[in-house]
Amino acid sequence: MMMLPIMLPFFDQRRVTVTHSILLSVLACCLSWAQGVDDSRPAPTNVRGAEYPRVHADYRVTFRLKAPEARNVQLVPDAGAVENGLGKRPYDMVRGKDGVWSVATPPAVPGFHFYHFIVDGLAVNDPGSEAFMSGRATSGIEVPEKGVDFYLPQDVPHGVVQEFWYRSKVTTEWRRIYVYTPPEYDREIRTRYPVL
Repeated sequence: MMMLPIMLPFFDQRRVTVTHSILLSVLACCLSWAQGVDDSRPAPTNVRGAEYPRVHADYRVTFRLKAPEARNVQLVPDAGAVENGLGKRPYDMVRGKDGVWSVATPPAVPGFHFYHFIVDGLAVNDPGSEAFMSGRATSGIEVPEKGVDFYLPQDVPHGVVQEFWYRSKVTTEWRRIYVYTPPEYDREIRTRYPVL
């Protein structure tokens, strides 16, 4: 960056040039920040190191799909029993020069959401996302909520879910049950635990 000296009468020229340099540096930093700092992260539901979909700090979500031969691509939030946190309507995606289609949604409701793409009329899943069951195998995205970590694994003792088979005296058939036991269950054999 070239600095031009400012000639002002009655002022110390060195002080003005230093002040001018500082102001230009601050302005350059502000302009680069205003042009967009990428505050997004890959969604926790992405597979194989996929970079997209990406969740932004303000809960917007950016989706991308490589489909260089496609003429029309849409992101479709799958509506379930309740409104999908990504919205109700399909989002038209924009094709880039590299054949990658993209769209950024408005801020999504934190939580889990089903979605898929429509590529020239054909419903397809996102190759960057896990597939989940929602009547059919479909893509899904987890939009993490800031400060909420109770769904994440914690470094605390964990219990065990065990599967047992037993013969029912009522139905005279074999039945299967799943039983959760707390982490100290096998060590504390004299302790009585509540049963649900």
